[in-house]
Parts: sequence; C-alpha cells; structure tokens
Amino acid sequence: MSKIFVKRSVLLKAVVDESLKKELMNQLQDNQKKIDMEIERLKYQSNKLLIESPMDIRESMAIRKRVEEEKRDGELLKDQILQKVKEVNSLDLGSIYPIGVIEGLAELKVGENLWNKVNNCEIIIKDGIIEEIHDQ
Repeated sequence: MSKIFVKRSVLLKAVVDESLKKELMNQLQDNQKKIDMEIERLKYQSNKLLIESPMDIRESMAIRKRVEEEKRDGELLKDQILQKVKEVNSLDLGSIYPIGVIEGLAELKVGENLWNKVNNCEIIIKDGIIEEIHDQ
C-alpha cells in the first residue's frame, strides 16, 4: 500500500497550574517591556534625526507621522497584552489552555481522509510532560 509523510500543524495545549500562569505572565511582561523599549527608541531616534539632519518641513512632518503611527501600533500591542494578562489571570486551575503550535508529521495512506489526518492533532502537556495525544 502506498503511503507518504506530510508536515502538519499540531496544536499544543497545557493543563493550567500556578507555574504555567506565572510563566505566561512573565512572557507577557517581557513582551510589554520590549514594546516600551522600542517606543522609547523610536522617540529618541526621531528626535535625534530631527535635530541633527537638515530637512524641510514636509520631511519633518513625515518623520513625525511615521513615529506616531509606530507608537500607536505599539500602544495597540500593549492593549492586546493587557487583555491577554486578564485572560491568563482568569484561567481556572486544571483547565486546558492553548499555548502554541508545533510542526509534526502525518502518515497518509490511500483511502484515508486527508483532512482528518492533517487537521486533527493536539498534544496536552502538564509541566512540560506529555499527558495526552489526540490524533484524528
């Protein structure tokens, strides 16, 4: 019988416990710090450019506009992080929470349902240890 292996996405979920909540919160805080640092870097660079480089008013306005847009994007990301913090805080201990997607292989054979083989796979972990594998 003919068979082939193909790549597929595997949903990774974790059993919620205090250590997972703490880890997720640390990741969110790190992301927020990175965004804050990037916003400050943008402000500094734009101010430096405006002071040090001779330019006309149009160029100056274009730089300010771009910086404001990027600051707004950063603020939107910070709002999303805040929503994620609320979500993590509200997670019930023992519940299942999706934490990412990893790549895996699926063995396909003639006569099998392709969509079931490539779409329906998830791994549930607790403290990094595989608890369950759901395939199909």
